[in-house]
Amino acid sequence: NNIEECIWNENKNYISIFPNPAKENITINTPHYSGKVETQVFDLLGNNVINSNSRNLSFGLLKSGIYILRTKYGENISEIKVIKK
Repeated sequence: NNIEECIWNENKNYISIFPNPAKENITINTPHYSGKVETQVFDLLGNNVINSNSRNLSFGLLKSGIYILRTKYGENISEIKVIKK
């Protein structure tokens, strides 16, 4: 049972993260944007645990819990909650 989490803004640009919850890897999808993405992953204490310029992130070494992905793509910035199993 995977839920694809999406965030929209008024320009109809959106970002999706899947799978969520995740065991190992997460893919960032920006259907209306094909340029560079920059992602930071934070734990709930605000610690930055991952920095990436890739659309595929490895969560394998992280502990189970809730994380916040802050992704910058073009002029957009999205924050999405992700659950690590």
